[in-house]
Amino acid sequence: MAAIDDKSSLIAVPAVSGLLRIDQAGAFEVLKSKNFVGHSSGKIRTELISVAGQIGTAQDLEWLNTLAETAETDVERQQAADAMMNIFQYCQTDVLIIWGQNLAAKAKSKNDEILFTKSRMLFEAAEKKAEAQQDANTLVSLRHRLADAYSDTMLYVPAAKYYGMLLQDVSDPNEKETLTARLLDVNIRGGQIESAKQLLTNVLLTGDIDENRQVAQVLDKYFSDNRGKERAAKILRSIASIEIAKPQNYPQWTLLIAKWRVMAANDAKAAEPNSLAVTDSNSAKAK
Repeated sequence: MAAIDDKSSLIAVPAVSGLLRIDQAGAFEVLKSKNFVGHSSGKIRTELISVAGQIGTAQDLEWLNTLAETAETDVERQQAADAMMNIFQYCQTDVLIIWGQNLAAKAKSKNDEILFTKSRMLFEAAEKKAEAQQDANTLVSLRHRLADAYSDTMLYVPAAKYYGMLLQDVSDPNEKETLTARLLDVNIRGGQIESAKQLLTNVLLTGDIDENRQVAQVLDKYFSDNRGKERAAKILRSIASIEIAKPQNYPQWTLLIAKWRVMAANDAKAAEPNSLAVTDSNSAKAK
C-alpha cells in the first residue's frame, strides 16, 4: 500500500500489480479512489483497464470512455473501448440505451463507422433485454432507433426488417403512413424492388395515391435524385406494372407515374411543360 504511491514507476507499477493480485476487487476500489485511472504511468492505467474489463460496472464507464477518447496511444484507447463493451454485457436496458444514444451522436458528428457499429450493438443488446422483460414500450422505441440507425448508415436490408416489424404492430394511421414511407424508401434504395412493389400494391388497395402522400414524396425524391439512371427506370417499370382493377379510380396515381416516367427517361433538371404528355403518349404507343 505504501509502495503504490511511490513517485518512481519502477516501484509503483509492480506494487499496483501485486496489490491487485492479492485482492482484486478491494484494490480496484482503492486505486480508483486515489484516481489511479488517470495515473501518469501507462502501465498502471492498463492494469486498471484490464481489471475493469473483468469486474467493472456501469459506474466505470465514464472514466473508461474518457480513456477511449483521449488516451495517448491507440492500444490504450482500444483496450478501454473493449473493456466498456465487456461491461455493457451486464448493464441494465436503460444504461445500454443511454450509451447507445451517446455513441450514435458521436458517430454522426465524427462520421465514424466503428462508433455507429458499437451504438447499434448496444441498441440490439437492449432490444434483447427488453424482449426478455416483455417491456413493449421500450421494445418499440428501440426498434425505431435501430431502424433509423441502419437506414442512416445505408444498411437497408436490416433497416427494412425493423421498419417492417414496427409496421406490423402499429395502429395509429399517421404513424402507419410514416413507417410505410420509410419502409418503401429503404426498399428502393436497397434494391428490394419486389418488396417495394408489393408495399405499393397494398397501399393502392386502400385507394388513390396523390402527391401529398408520404409514399409519393419518397418516390418523387428518389426519381428526382436519380434522373436518367437505369436503376430508377427499372424501379419505375416495376411499380408502373402494378395491376389496378379500375384505373379510372386512380387519376392521381396515373399522373404521378407519368411524371416519374419523364424523370426516369430524362436527366435534365426539369422537364419541359408539355413533355409529360408527350412521354406518356410515347410510352403508351410502346406498350
